[in-house]
Amino acid sequence: ATLRMNVGNYVGLNAIEARDKAKANGLTVEVIGDGDKITNQVPSGGTYVTKGSARVILYTNNEIPKNSVKAI
Repeated sequence: ATLRMNVGNYVGLNAIEARDKAKANGLTVEVIGDGDKITNQVPSGGTYVTKGSARVILYTNNEIPKNSVKAI
């Protein structure tokens, strides 16, 4: 059976703390931007992903995912 896990919500956390927590949860982590706080993430918190191959991208400085449209 495929094991599923909840990604967790890292928005609002310190970037280093968020990265460490995500890694501790078994996620592959990429941090984009050079800010101190996480302002966005993909996939969003609460999303279920396959354990062991899951990846989360954490954004700082209000960076947005490349496939998103920023509101004007």
